[in-house]
Amino acid sequence: MADKLKMSQKKFMLILIPILAILAVLVIALFVPRPLLKPNSDYEVLIIRYNPTYDAQPTDIPTFDSDAIVACLRNYKAENAFTTTPPSSSYTDILLEITVRQKVDQGDDWKTFWLGKTNYVYFGKFMYRIPDGDALQNELLQILDLPSAD
Repeated sequence: MADKLKMSQKKFMLILIPILAILAVLVIALFVPRPLLKPNSDYEVLIIRYNPTYDAQPTDIPTFDSDAIVACLRNYKAENAFTTTPPSSSYTDILLEITVRQKVDQGDDWKTFWLGKTNYVYFGKFMYRIPDGDALQNELLQILDLPSAD
């Protein structure tokens, strides 16, 4: 009887260990903050829109230092927001909108950052919250030599 019990415990452990490993991977994939930009990939900034009055008429910023902005974005992380839709579909919550992409020879990774009253990045099919979004917003405004919101 004791041998059967030990065999049952071994079988149970052989099943339990892979299940726990899968759960650990899921927790890491879903809950651990990830870098805003993939390491070891070159990105370029395509568009920057500035909306200091939080109205529906953002202004395109025509000239900017793409490398400085990408370097800044590399210092921050995002965490899963568990949604596929932005918290707001209007510019009334957005101070800065920045779209970046991987350079052509490195892949097809596009990201759009919405910084303002709420701070999110959209990539893949999901939204990710930027926990230090206010600090990122302030740093980007300094790089762009723009005043903060009214």
